Amino acid sequence: MFAILTGMTTTGSSLPETKTLEAMQRKRFELGNILLNLDMYERWGHGSDPAMNLELEKMGVYSAEAEQLEKQITEKVKSLPLEIRKDWAAAHIRLLESFIAKKNADPEKYSTELFVAKEEMDSWHNLAQGKINYVSRNVFYVSYDREEYFSLFGFFP
Repeated sequence: MFAILTGMTTTGSSLPETKTLEAMQRKRFELGNILLNLDMYERWGHGSDPAMNLELEKMGVYSAEAEQLEKQITEKVKSLPLEIRKDWAAAHIRLLESFIAKKNADPEKYSTELFVAKEEMDSWHNLAQGKINYVSRNVFYVSYDREEYFSLFGFFP
């Protein structure tokens, strides 16, 4: 499907600019994970962990850093040639296709995960076509295969 829409295959990332974008995106998702963890602790942690309480005080800093990084990625993507957008999207679509193939073994059990992954795939198609400039990943429902991710970007998720 991706090849039909973009004229490219989903064999993965080969361009250095793609790897740079992904490193920025990876940092953004790390911050998102920290914020999600802190949010859960704030809601259900009962303030019982001194180390987490100290981290909770930094929540605003983490949030601002995540927002700034997302803006930087968006601005960078806006200025990219279509070839780089397509390359980055192709890598993510490949990862999502692998995820979907595994979860399709039991579509009833993984209906939410499959729905979210398909929505993300649509977003990556739109990024490749220049329709949008940022794709937000749902790391709660969708996880990439570590080895496949490494083979595409040269570092682990």
